[in-house]
Amino acid sequence: IDGSHKAVAPGFINMHTHSPMTLFRGYADDMELERWLNEKIWPYEAKLTDEMVYWGCKLACLEMIKTGTTCFNDMYMHLGACIQATKEMGLRGFLSSLIMDPTFRQTPAQAMEQIERDLSMQAACPDRIQLTIAPHAVYTGGDFAHDRRLYSGTQSAHTHARQRDPKRGGQLREGARLQPNPLV
Repeated sequence: IDGSHKAVAPGFINMHTHSPMTLFRGYADDMELERWLNEKIWPYEAKLTDEMVYWGCKLACLEMIKTGTTCFNDMYMHLGACIQATKEMGLRGFLSSLIMDPTFRQTPAQAMEQIERDLSMQAACPDRIQLTIAPHAVYTGGDFAHDRRLYSGTQSAHTHARQRDPKRGGQLREGARLQPNPLV
């Protein structure tokens, strides 16, 4: 192999992705965050199937491979579909069990049940895929989503640790405990 006039670099690592959102690229991206999430993204995400998420994740993996990314840290729903797409595409990934409930109806027990169910899929994953926990943000999961007790079955977590509450004009949600962040 002639490497003249070429550069060799290790693969890139994308530290924060929502890979299946490739399906929403360009969709209402001119809106303020709160309106975009509440009026466009979250209603559409509620209609996603495993198959849709699988293909969205697979497209994202293809784009990452094309640009030299060999590992990614993903936060999304339909974890099984993301695992399958990542396996097939051959990338390394930290794929997360997403804890997200903007309505604040999910109880800590329900969140724990979801985490246990999702993390049980680790046994079927190759070594290059690690499952982790992803409390979305304090304004979409309540304070319990940032409770250390939820993380006993994982070595890492993926979150929007400092994301501001769009309903409060970008201010922290009243009562949010972000100083210091309990996960850091």
